This record gives sequence, C-alpha cells and structure tokens, in this order.
Amino acid sequence: VSVKTEKAIPKRLLLKAMAEIAEIEVEAPIKIGQTIKDNLMGTGVSLVATRDIKRADSNLLSYKI
Repeated sequence: VSVKTEKAIPKRLLLKAMAEIAEIEVEAPIKIGQTIKDNLMGTGVSLVATRDIKRADSNLLSYKI
C-alpha cells in the first residue's frame, strides 16, 4: 500500500518510523487519503494512503505497508 505522512517528521525518527510502518497490516478496501496510523512515532503526524485499494471478489485482502 502506498502511504505518506501528512506532514514532515523529524529526520532522526525516519529509520524507526520505517520499521514501524513495515509492521502495519491493513485490509482492503482502502481509500486515498484514509488514515492508516494516527500519531506515527508519537509525532502527532498521521500516515495516510496515497492510492485506492479495492476488494478482490468477496474476500478481504490483507496488505503489508
């Protein structure tokens, strides 16, 4: 799933933030702009989806970020 932070986070937190993001799993459907995680690394900044992900058939799909 393609994501971005709503605002910049401190450079010193980037590697830890990437490790935290890599552990997140979400279920389809996902809408562009949907909040994936609030308060990333205690920064008060949200992680949001940058693309839509649709359901496949009637099964929910699980995606790693």
